[in-house]
Amino acid sequence: MNLAYVGTSMRNLASKATFNIAIYTIWKERNRRIFKGEMTSLDKLKKEAEWELKITLSKIKRMKKTQKNMEWAASKGVTPEFYQKTRRLVN
Repeated sequence: MNLAYVGTSMRNLASKATFNIAIYTIWKERNRRIFKGEMTSLDKLKKEAEWELKITLSKIKRMKKTQKNMEWAASKGVTPEFYQKTRRLVN
């Protein structure tokens, strides 16, 4: 999966991924408790969700080079290739 989103679209994707991973982690824990009778600590669940999110965000390959995007990527530990739009002269 190559995520070449830019700007707001990419951040929206990350927000949706965060929500989906949280729901999935809760669902897996629910099933673990019901069907296996096992419980996982809150810290372990949090680390599991963070790991899944990190894997998802690591698939972001390119971002538009803006200060906001660069700060966001740094805060999430993502290292995409940044690019700038260049003006092309039309002859």
